[in-house]
Amino acid sequence: MVKKLLIILYFISIGVVHSQTFTIDGINYEVISGTEVKITPSTASGDLVIPETVNYSSTDYTVTLIDHDAFYNQLSLESVVIPNSVTSIGNNAFYGCLFMTSVDIGDAVTSIGDAAFESCASLTSVIIPNLVETIGISSFKYCDGLLSITIPDSVTSIGDHAFYGCTSMTSISIGGSVASIGEFAFGVASSVSTLTTVNCAIATPLVINANVFANRVISSCSLNVHSDSLSAYQAANVWKDFNPINGTLGIENKNIADELKFYPNPTQGRLFIEVRNINNAKLNIYNLLGKMQFSQTLTRMTNTIDIEKLPTGIYLMNIISDEGTTSKKIIKN
Repeated sequence: MVKKLLIILYFISIGVVHSQTFTIDGINYEVISGTEVKITPSTASGDLVIPETVNYSSTDYTVTLIDHDAFYNQLSLESVVIPNSVTSIGNNAFYGCLFMTSVDIGDAVTSIGDAAFESCASLTSVIIPNLVETIGISSFKYCDGLLSITIPDSVTSIGDHAFYGCTSMTSISIGGSVASIGEFAFGVASSVSTLTTVNCAIATPLVINANVFANRVISSCSLNVHSDSLSAYQAANVWKDFNPINGTLGIENKNIADELKFYPNPTQGRLFIEVRNINNAKLNIYNLLGKMQFSQTLTRMTNTIDIEKLPTGIYLMNIISDEGTTSKKIIKN
């Protein structure tokens, strides 16, 4: 009898731990295991910086998940910074945040849920981290202000309607690991010709439905692929309709990252880049609108980069060399 009672009390205690909720600075949290918490539906406004850790009842909890509907339809939300502790963004997490102009997604995120950023109409750019594997259905649907998107090599699947209705989009870059692109993924409701460039690093053309680029005028949109894939794309259904098709796409070489060291990040204005066994390296820095802000040739030594005059914010650092290219997000404080 005592043994049964202890077992019952044990499972009750487990249930209490897993259902424990609390609120800090207006954000609602729920314990999901041990000292990990997820963000549950909350109210937010202005510039939201989600913390990596929160302390409640003398216990430090790590924020690892943004749950479904967490900031659904928060019309007063203007920007959000998601910390590196977060690994997953749930379905509808930021759905309908119409006036959110920027989002900084932490580097540890591996999945972006269905409709996670749908109808974020004021969002002009977003950097998808290099660990993301899946981009969910309708994840950035109707992000009318989104100008460009880069799908990193880590991504293997792009869901149906993922970027549908992004009418301002001018360029799309698709990483080489993508194995499936869903229907209407980059389509629009009516004919528009804003799309001018598609970079596709997939070695063998995927078999895709014609509606993937529905109503896009791809006959006047350039498609850039690797030189050894050129003839295959020129013969593949849908892909062959792009014009022109060029075999000029550079090869992303992940080993380049091992030959580079840059610090500090974030930086107050000076960035140091150590270059080792790569040749003819050139640095380009772009803002979140895709406009180049800085360019410099790098030498095989410690290069001092002065970006003090750049406004505070998030930038994309792109390094091109004879061995290939690599990109990294940097923060200017």
